[in-house]
Amino acid sequence: MRQLREMLRLKQEVGLTHRAIADACGVASSTVSLYLERAATAGLAWPVPADLDDAALEARLFTRAFRSPGTVRPIPDAAGRHAAAALERVPRHVSGRLQLQPILRLLSSVAADAEAVDAAGPPGGREGVS
Repeated sequence: MRQLREMLRLKQEVGLTHRAIADACGVASSTVSLYLERAATAGLAWPVPADLDDAALEARLFTRAFRSPGTVRPIPDAAGRHAAAALERVPRHVSGRLQLQPILRLLSSVAADAEAVDAAGPPGGREGVS
């Protein structure tokens, strides 16, 4: 976080551009922009408070709070993607019933796998608890 302190100093005390700060600190100008944007969002300015050590400074700048609110990474739908890819390989002039056959095969194999898992019972060989 020493670089962040230097970036804040060079920007606010010296008045350098992001490109000049990047050259002075040996980082990309996009890194300078990101760090200074995060510092502004966190309410930090030069001089950085003396009681704010590097760990506390990093904690203020690089928390999950900077992820946009409500952002949830969905679990990819591999079966759906596979089915869509299979459908794309079928020529457009083929009838709708033939186009659905790869998808139906995929879904039936997924259903068969699910039935096999259900038939195997709970993990560890235990029977259901009554």
